[in-house]
Amino acid sequence: MKPVLAALTLSLCLLVADAPPPALADTGTATHAIRAAPLAVGPPTSLPTASVPSGGVAEVAADYRLDVDDTVSVSVTRHGDVGGTFHVPPDGIIRLQRVVTPIDVRGKTTTEVTDEITRKLTAEGKLVLHPGQVTVTVVSTRMRRIFVRGNAVKGTEIDLKNGWRIDDLVSVLGGVQTPDRVTTRVTNPLRPAPVAIDLDAALRNPNVPDNLLLQEGDTLTVDLPQMKRLMIKGEGPRGMHEIDERFGLRNALVGLGYSTNGATGDVHRARIIRNAKPGDSLSATTYIPVDLGTLLSQDSAPDVPFQDLDTLEIPKSEQYIYVFGEIGGPRTWYLPQDRKTFLVDVYSNAGGVTNNAKMGNVKVFRQSAAGVWKPQAYDLGRFLKTADARDNPEILPHDMVVVPQNNRVDVVSNIGTGFFLLNIFKTLIPGLRIP
Repeated sequence: MKPVLAALTLSLCLLVADAPPPALADTGTATHAIRAAPLAVGPPTSLPTASVPSGGVAEVAADYRLDVDDTVSVSVTRHGDVGGTFHVPPDGIIRLQRVVTPIDVRGKTTTEVTDEITRKLTAEGKLVLHPGQVTVTVVSTRMRRIFVRGNAVKGTEIDLKNGWRIDDLVSVLGGVQTPDRVTTRVTNPLRPAPVAIDLDAALRNPNVPDNLLLQEGDTLTVDLPQMKRLMIKGEGPRGMHEIDERFGLRNALVGLGYSTNGATGDVHRARIIRNAKPGDSLSATTYIPVDLGTLLSQDSAPDVPFQDLDTLEIPKSEQYIYVFGEIGGPRTWYLPQDRKTFLVDVYSNAGGVTNNAKMGNVKVFRQSAAGVWKPQAYDLGRFLKTADARDNPEILPHDMVVVPQNNRVDVVSNIGTGFFLLNIFKTLIPGLRIP
């Protein structure tokens, strides 16, 4: 019996040796085929939810960084059991088959996550992988919030789209009124410092640096200008005025309609009164001289800054003359302080003279150093006909211009008056006959 058993055993061994080897589950080494996949340690944070849908890839920039609520697809060619679609949870952790340690994807690009998965599958999963065998793609993105704040716009949160700049965001907001007057800035903890934006420039020309490329977490703040208060007393637009905080004294006065032309104040001796404690007249006071004549007539002159609750004082001008007789206008007339004044200017600004004016004998009285008034007669009518400068003298402060009445008898007027009286008498005294 022993020889028979030995022969059967030998035959079985030969049959086994001639049989083909079993098919492998994958194309890895024999060790990979017979090795059991290690179990994940601890509860999984994010497991595959579904296979990658056809064409389900979101368009994101190469530097897009993953975060909570993103959905990513992991694919390992020839190892289909490893990949899957993952929704990034609050802790940012996903787990893969054959990898013991978790993979933190939060704050990383898909390229960085691909490299990390490749390393861990090689070290922990004992897979032999080639470049490009592991791919990580973004299936859908989270809401990438940017914030809008300020008193010139309605506060809101918006989902940032790829490539958005300042003008794109303003367009979504429906525009901003008076963009040239608002103060705009962009802040973000990821930016080194707040970025000041010229919104008007950004909207006019999309290629300027002010049309900033936005990033997740940016806050766009758009504020209307603050107002500062300026008190004006003396010879000007008196009262308390609210002025745009960006304006200096020149823009403030122009906005109030103030001009040195015909001003009754001494524009060369104005001053700003500033209290150490704004609005408190009992606190220390500083006086700042201001030449409004130069400020308002010369664009090259630097503007004069002022602070909230400053007071602009414009003293009464001493540059005036007196005007009397057969001429209209005020009897005290303030001379313009930016140019000389001549007799014809007085005539023009008064709106002309009456019909009884004696234009050939206009008198200009000027006071001497001794206080004596001395008259000088001028034929203004002749100047208006011949432009003879001798009849158009310069008028100096405190001069007195007198346009006398014409004393000649008006024959036509007298005849008319006589006929008028005659008709009255005929009406009152019936039968009256005048020879």
